[in-house]
Amino acid sequence: MPAAGPMLAAPAPLREDCQDERVHEQLFARLLDNRVHLRTARYAAIIGACPSRGARSPRLWDAAFAALGMDAAMLPFDVQAAALPALVEALHADPRFLGGAVAVPHKGRVARLLARIDPVAHAAGAVNALYRTPLGVEGANSDGHAALAALRAEAGDLSGRRVMVLGCGATGRAIAAALAGGGARVALSNRTILAAAQAAASVPGAVVAAWPPTTQALAATDILVNATSVGHAPDGAAPVPLTALSAAADAQRNRIESEAAIAALPAHAFVFDAVYQPRETLLLALAGLRGLRRANGTEMNRLQAVRAFCLALPSVDAAMVGKAMGRIA
Repeated sequence: MPAAGPMLAAPAPLREDCQDERVHEQLFARLLDNRVHLRTARYAAIIGACPSRGARSPRLWDAAFAALGMDAAMLPFDVQAAALPALVEALHADPRFLGGAVAVPHKGRVARLLARIDPVAHAAGAVNALYRTPLGVEGANSDGHAALAALRAEAGDLSGRRVMVLGCGATGRAIAAALAGGGARVALSNRTILAAAQAAASVPGAVVAAWPPTTQALAATDILVNATSVGHAPDGAAPVPLTALSAAADAQRNRIESEAAIAALPAHAFVFDAVYQPRETLLLALAGLRGLRRANGTEMNRLQAVRAFCLALPSVDAAMVGKAMGRIA
């Protein structure tokens, strides 16, 4: 369990009617944009805008539940921001809820609704892992931990290496902090310069880079990390280019800019995309065409899931959980 972090909103008191399974079915039917059915003794959930449209976490968690012989399942909860407080209140009140994951765009909002969050989540201003304690539902952030482990496995020791992180949202901040803690020299690039400056102020040694990154900055980069959602395709849609500035931006122009960005990297550069769906974003495809080493976010996603599962069920064998999740494509 992570170290105790700052106390936030106290969990809602346990109401008698919330212990009725039918009440929770009715609550979920009213609060969620997708339909879910509680068919197991206990359950976990991934909370986001549309995890029902392809999130990998339910398959990972269900594989671990099966390996452990547990009567439990992970459910995707598609929820809008307005319904999020009521949903979290319901989870606080339901003892069958084990914990789970939080996806975009609710990582920051959920953090403000929990009984407590760990120091890493507090620093990032976001939660991506949920687990139950006697206080209620608490939160942690495993984005940075998972990205650091995945990058070390793929790219080797990070000490002294120059890393450009694209995106200073919840994921970008967590990854930047973890990489800096791992000895990397971090530069942060974000569409909004103020967000980059605020993130850099909380990451030891980090500097702010222009958006889009300049040729000179990229030429001095050892590892390029995409921590934005650009390229993510939850519904199977084609990914958009790395430097897309808006949904209406000219696709051909953006492709040219993306190609220029990859072309500016040195030949030894490693390209890491936190996106795992699709497996090959345009960023990774362009890196491959240039012969650069690269990796997507699949292993990072698995490591996040292992960490979150073990927070929710701290007595389980982490190695068994990791092995079970590792069998999921």
